[in-house]
Amino acid sequence: SVGGEWTVHATGTLLPAGALDDELGSELDADDADLVVWPPVGADEIDVTDVYATSAAAGLEYGPTFRGLRRVWRRGSEVFAEVRTDAVTAGHEIHPALLDSALHAIAPGGLLPPAGDGDGARLPFAFSGVRLRATASPGLRVRLTARDADTVRIDLADASGLPVGRIDRLTVRPTSPDRLPVAGDDGPATLYTVAWTPRPVPQPVGAGGDWAWMALGGSVPTPMAVPPVLVLDCAVPVPDPSGALCDAASVRALTGTVLATLQEWLDDPRWSDTRLLVRTAGAVATREGEGVPGLAGAAVWGLCRVAQAEHPGRILLVDTDLPGLGGETNPRAAEAVLLAAVVADGLPQSAVRGQDVLVPALVVDDPSDDPSGGAGEAGGAGGAARPDFGDGTVVLTGATGALGMVLARHLVHQHQVKSLLLLSRRGPDAAGGADLVEELTEAGAQVRLAACDLGDLAAVRRVLADVRVTAVVHAAGVTDDAVLTSLTGARLDAVLRAKVDAALHLHEATAGHDLRAFVLFSSVAGLLGNPGQANYAAGNTFLDAFAAHRRAAGLPAVSLAWGLWDVDGGLGRALGPAELARLRRGGVVALAPERALALFDVACARGPALAVPVGLDLPALRRAAADGPLPVLLTGLAPAPTARPAAAPPDRRDGSLARRLATLSAAEQTRTLLLLVRGQVAAVLGYADAAEVDESRAFSDLGFDSLTAVELRNRLTEVTGRRLPPTLVFDHPTPAALAEHLRSALTPDADTVDRALLDELDRAVQNLAGRHLGEAVRTRAALRLQALVAGWTAAPAAGAGRDTGTGTATGTGTDTDLAVASDEELFGLLDDELGAG
Repeated sequence: SVGGEWTVHATGTLLPAGALDDELGSELDADDADLVVWPPVGADEIDVTDVYATSAAAGLEYGPTFRGLRRVWRRGSEVFAEVRTDAVTAGHEIHPALLDSALHAIAPGGLLPPAGDGDGARLPFAFSGVRLRATASPGLRVRLTARDADTVRIDLADASGLPVGRIDRLTVRPTSPDRLPVAGDDGPATLYTVAWTPRPVPQPVGAGGDWAWMALGGSVPTPMAVPPVLVLDCAVPVPDPSGALCDAASVRALTGTVLATLQEWLDDPRWSDTRLLVRTAGAVATREGEGVPGLAGAAVWGLCRVAQAEHPGRILLVDTDLPGLGGETNPRAAEAVLLAAVVADGLPQSAVRGQDVLVPALVVDDPSDDPSGGAGEAGGAGGAARPDFGDGTVVLTGATGALGMVLARHLVHQHQVKSLLLLSRRGPDAAGGADLVEELTEAGAQVRLAACDLGDLAAVRRVLADVRVTAVVHAAGVTDDAVLTSLTGARLDAVLRAKVDAALHLHEATAGHDLRAFVLFSSVAGLLGNPGQANYAAGNTFLDAFAAHRRAAGLPAVSLAWGLWDVDGGLGRALGPAELARLRRGGVVALAPERALALFDVACARGPALAVPVGLDLPALRRAAADGPLPVLLTGLAPAPTARPAAAPPDRRDGSLARRLATLSAAEQTRTLLLLVRGQVAAVLGYADAAEVDESRAFSDLGFDSLTAVELRNRLTEVTGRRLPPTLVFDHPTPAALAEHLRSALTPDADTVDRALLDELDRAVQNLAGRHLGEAVRTRAALRLQALVAGWTAAPAAGAGRDTGTGTATGTGTDTDLAVASDEELFGLLDDELGAG
């Protein structure tokens, strides 16, 4: 009972002991022998190794206590099972986990017909004729007998086969994964936030002495000798000594410059084995009350998070508490050591504060950590938490959008806001706008709907003139999705304008007002780095940092990094069933409007500067973690089962697939890789089975777009350990063509190896040409080249002087490793080969 109201979950009728004896007693006794003889005679055993993985894939995940199914047999219309629980059974006639496990044999036993298309797991719907004869031990023998297409009888016996009880009829009903409850749905709404915690890092060897550094705005350098790390310094001077604010134009310019640099670097294959370390300074707040002096760089974080998602393992992102390097080619010594530690530990995202390295993670917001004391009750969206919007006018932007209309009604009906200024691009001409004004006016509010370009400061000042504003809710925004490599500066600016420019203009235009609330609608896309949304993510991470910056200055502010809302329209309106299914598989589910509004109230009343109201399916997150790396901020909620070298370049990862292919014939290699490709395609598109993927059908016909193409490329990169281009599915347009391409790449023939060696030699010659080398270096280089040629010419027919794997010269009774030979050894080799002496 909550608040005096009762919720009915089940109903039943209890009969006195013995009332069912006449109906069930003799039948129970007659069937005892079937469970005493064990395993059952004439029954075929069924493998149940993957039964719980299969149910999890259908959206039904059992915890360890409920994974009690041990063995299953099938005999005609009967299924037999052994179940056991490790839970403490004292106090139970039959432990719930034990009884539930007895039902798990229905699916693997094939006892009932398959559910229809779109249906998921079969769940208990109704029990009848339930009788318990004895107390159950931790283990049971079970017999399930089909009565009809959706009903079974269940006989239970103890470990010796003696009867425990029976369920005469259990009726099951199929349910789809979308109807299964998400963790937390049955309790108070959960609000998340981002916590930065210290991370012990290894002591690095050296301090980045072999790295390359580049200042912002320059072209990506041409690598002479490719370094392991290229540092892009994005820290910019603070506009004024107090670090009070930055202007929108500088944010857009900085973010546009970083975008262009990322695109140039990603497009240059010479940097493919180098990691890019993107450095900002003071661009994120790592604790409540911390200012953001490098506010202009905040948008870079959203942009780079998406770059990391689209190009895994290639980019590291770090914020420091030191100013920009000002074009220095060598970092400060203290910072260099910490940055080297970040690289050594492979941290995708981190912040350096003093001598500490901090890493971010999404955590449940704990109201006890609220320095203001908070007005809400512990984590509950349905408690006493009520925002204070003041007694003046509440300004709501994006008011005629799907979310804006929901919010406008909430402000008036639930919070009794009496004065509301609704702003949108079209104002009174927007569809449904006039009806909304009429409805809210009838509810007792004074409502004005006005058209305003929030990207124009003068227009914002005009519309707010003579208005006593006590609260701002900035819910406006636009999306224009594209993968990073195809994103243009114009498309970046348009999305940033709706977020960055609008927020700064509202800030400036309300500077003289007694504001009680300044609420910014951000998106979890900026925190998770949603592929294809680099511009949108950049705008939202700026809002997150801007809220922290206002809080640090003593001004009200909260940024709400929303997940999906379950409403028609809004910024998620372009998502189709496939996209929504992909988000669901990744653990993100849509919030019902009532739940979202409850989170809105909690966050506005006592939330941190950055609150994350998002629907998360934690079991789905754990399944996604087992399948591949999660976004960095989610790893704390669903840690991967094994440690992953997240930032290690793919070409340096274990090459077990290539080694396995080397043992197969060409036909077997192709068949193996085709199965691999089809399996990964099925996972990306959400197919139940790889058999559904036609190997000769074009990826475009299968439903691929630029985002799914990136996801497939990333999956294959992870599996193969090879750097694969973003255009992979466009260059090889069918699963069969892609599999053949992978075979060529992973098992190159002799001609391919020779061509690669010659290309490598050409690059070496080009690198050495024109370089100013000392006399000693030139002499050693010449000696090595001459010795290499001498070794080759000693036995040209048999190829005895060539060993591409070890770099040795043979054929004269010597076996010299040219890579480490001393000058004396090289001179001796040349003398032997040339007949000198």
